[in-house]
Amino acid sequence: DEQPLIEKTLIELCDVEGCSLVVTTGGTGPALRDVTPEATEAVCEKMLP
Repeated sequence: DEQPLIEKTLIELCDVEGCSLVVTTGGTGPALRDVTPEATEAVCEKMLP
């Protein structure tokens, strides 16, 4: 996965598309290249458990 692309997409969903909530479910699974959790955390103002 490409972390900058994931971050950009998450930001666009909120700032451009107006989404109030974005739910991510991971990417490739528990692998080294799965950076979806890190990308999500990098752009989130508030994380929900």
